This record gives sequence, C-alpha cells and structure tokens, in this order.
Amino acid sequence: MIELAPDDFPSLLPWLEHVPFNTLFARSVIERAVEGQVRVDRRHAPAVAHIIHPYGMSLLLVQDDIDDPGDVAGYVAEHCRAGRELWMQVHPQRLAFQLDRLFDVDPTPEATGSDAPRVRRYTRTNFRFDASRHLAARRTAPPLPAGIELRAMHAAEFAMPDVSVSPARFWNDAGQFLAQGGGWCTLQDGEVTAIAFTSFRRDAQLEIGVETRLRYRGHGHARHAACALIDACLASGLEPVWSCRRENVASFRLAGSLGFDPVFDGAYYHLPANA
Repeated sequence: MIELAPDDFPSLLPWLEHVPFNTLFARSVIERAVEGQVRVDRRHAPAVAHIIHPYGMSLLLVQDDIDDPGDVAGYVAEHCRAGRELWMQVHPQRLAFQLDRLFDVDPTPEATGSDAPRVRRYTRTNFRFDASRHLAARRTAPPLPAGIELRAMHAAEFAMPDVSVSPARFWNDAGQFLAQGGGWCTLQDGEVTAIAFTSFRRDAQLEIGVETRLRYRGHGHARHAACALIDACLASGLEPVWSCRRENVASFRLAGSLGFDPVFDGAYYHLPANA
C-alpha cells in the first residue's frame, strides 16, 4: 500500500457515494477539512483504499473484484504493527467475515485500548432522525435541573484535556469548529459538565458528538446539550446525524430518546496498537 497525495484524494469521492452507511468522517478527510491520510494499493484506479481520520477512525474500501482478501488483511496487520490504534469500518460488509477469519477476531469485545492486544469486532450503528418524534420527546422531557446552565460552546471549550472526546479531535482549530456549527454545553458552578458538538459537517448534514465529564454522568446533562444542538440544526435547516458503537449503551439509548431510529449496523473493528 502506498500513500495517496492529498491532491488526488477527490478521486475517491465517487467510490464513497456507493457506501450505504455514514461516511462523513471519511469525507472530511477526502475533502481536506482535516489533515488525514489515505493509503491505496495503486495510484490509478485503486482496488483498495484506506481512509484514516486523525481522530483514529478509518474506512477500508475494497473493490468487489479484488483477487486476494488476504492481501488486504496483511496490509491492516502491518498497520497495527506500526503502533497506531485505529477503529475501522469496511465496505463491502461481506469483507468482514473474511477479516474475522484472517485475524482470528476476538468474539467477546469487552476490553479496548492497550490492554486488548487482539483485534476485536464491534458494531457501528447509523441512525435516521425523526423530527416529529424528537419534538414529541421534547414536550415531555424533564426541565433543566436547578443550578445547571445551558449555553453555546465558546472557543475555550474547543480542547478539553480531561474528556475522552472533544472538538479538537475533529477540527483544525476553534475558528473552523465554530464556523461549521459549534456546539452546546451545560455548566454547573461555572464548570462545563457535558458537551454536544459538531463532529463532522457536509452540506446540510451535521453529525453530533457528545461527551460528559465523568463525575457528572447519569444526570441527563448531555441530553440537554444535545437537544439544544438539534434545535439549532432544525432552525438552520440542517439534518442532525448520529452514529455510535452499539455496545456504547449510553449513546445508543440517548440517540433513541432524542428521536433517532437505528437503520444500519455495520462491522466496526478495534485495531489496537501493536496487535
């Protein structure tokens, strides 16, 4: 596999058009919204392409007529040995069954990170937003708790070092983030407790990322922040987008409570560093 020059990234856009699941993160790389990486088997008319977002998400694209899927697995294994952790989706989905066998995938995906040396397969769920269901849920939702403030995110919240996911993982700088949709946050005693932010944006679609500081989890703060961002999307004529790991029960349930319906489940591999 070879590195594709950034000027050649747009050549992969027609390929992405045929992928039946959410590829906003891959498009942000291809369209140079962020500085990602693309590796291909050959520069012209590639049969294999691996699009890698700086956040650590990736998409492996393989043409139907590829001769040997083992070669693809060999490339992925080489990438793992290079010492970089990745989360990987694949297209077409039939490739997942071959990768399961070739990698001897761990069938019990509980652990992740450096303590999980084997490749594990999870499920990534895409949702479709139902505005009427969201508005109905809004009418019966509990009010913002006393002492909790809700406001639009500022540049100061762009990079939050004590949360696992923040906008800094998805955008080049705070100015770009705020211009592309920004986000909303809840605060208690002046401290940010939860954020709902624009993780990816393309045309009229805005994908939502959510994070709650550990000590404030379980109090519904993220729901209020996410509702505010969804309301901002609707006011601007944007379609809110939600995708998450199905095994992330909190995110999956939150999506359902906000008016999102699951519509697609796909293989989602965790490739630990030095697997």
